[in-house]
Amino acid sequence: MFSTRSMSAVEELRYGGQIFDAHTHVVDIEHLDLMVRIGERYGVSRSLLIVHGNSIGAIKRRYADHFLYAKYFSGHLLLSGDVDTAIREVEALRSEGYSVAKLHFAPFWRTRNGTLPLKAISDPRLDPFFEALREHDIPVLVHIADPDTYYATRYADTEVFGTKDDHVSEFEERMDRTQGLRVQVAHFGAQPESHRLANLGQMFARFPTLHVDTG
Repeated sequence: MFSTRSMSAVEELRYGGQIFDAHTHVVDIEHLDLMVRIGERYGVSRSLLIVHGNSIGAIKRRYADHFLYAKYFSGHLLLSGDVDTAIREVEALRSEGYSVAKLHFAPFWRTRNGTLPLKAISDPRLDPFFEALREHDIPVLVHIADPDTYYATRYADTEVFGTKDDHVSEFEERMDRTQGLRVQVAHFGAQPESHRLANLGQMFARFPTLHVDTG
């Protein structure tokens, strides 16, 4: 049981200021009202909204300045090798009202929609795409890997999916290849597990433009 003293210590540590939620998704716009109301109850004043397949015009009109917007780049697009299309999307991003590029490199893309020609975020064939992001100074939110439990179950076939260590290393190689790229790695840098925190700390030391979210 908690003592009164321990409960008091918890209250002293409780954050009471405004919150910027740096990782939210929308597929069904009809449920945005509920998400906004719940967020406001807990102090969320603004959010980064990752938009899947919807125009942001209606959202902007309805919610004014509540959201910043991230354009979604699926793993299928990025790993298909169609780099020219991806670069055109980067070049149009800001004119369409987006501020951030959301990139998704989860392992499941390796088996979705057939075999894709590219396998890793570090593939040199993606260099022009990442250089375009850096040239246009577009911040990147990227999903690089999944929890360890996924690799023990749904990604257990390492011949197909690779390993989590592989995927983290591939991301580090990308950061080396495209230095200066501003990056937020989703889900605590894909390394929330206690045995991975030392490597995450080393990554912060190596890459000054690296950030993580806790989504």
